[in-house]
Amino acid sequence: ETLRLGEEKKLRLSLLISLGMALLLGAVIFYQYSRQRNKNRIIGRQSRELQSLMKEIHHRVKNNLQVVSSLLNLQSHYIKDAQAVEAVKDSRNRVLAMALIHQSLYQEGDLQTIHVPEYIDKLCDSLFSSYNINPDKIRLVKKILPISINVDILIPVGLILNELITNSLKYAFPEDR
Repeated sequence: ETLRLGEEKKLRLSLLISLGMALLLGAVIFYQYSRQRNKNRIIGRQSRELQSLMKEIHHRVKNNLQVVSSLLNLQSHYIKDAQAVEAVKDSRNRVLAMALIHQSLYQEGDLQTIHVPEYIDKLCDSLFSSYNINPDKIRLVKKILPISINVDILIPVGLILNELITNSLKYAFPEDR
């Protein structure tokens, strides 16, 4: 009987130690979970703040590029040489092509990619307006896949498109034909 009492005491002690270890392990897991949850909240808040700051940067870049474009436009009014006026106008359109990218980044939720058809539509509209193109005389047909492209790729593509469309508008229709 004493042997049985001793075994029961050992069993109780083992159970108490096991229970204590389980509680300790549960407390450690809960502590780690709470820390991770707090870290995730902080990371989420910082991510939202970073997105907000990135939007603000793109907005400011767009505004600065539009100021440069306006300054080029004002400067062109004081230039007498037609070739120089045309060069300033071309530079202005290049600046506007880049400003459109930053405007798209600012307005859309994604800060790394831009929807290509919308960007090209805005670029074409801007160039047609800049060269006072009558849409009844010149109609641009666009077949663009509905894709989004990374900004680092779209900036040079936008500048190339700007040159191609500009050259087409300037030289493909001589003497207003």
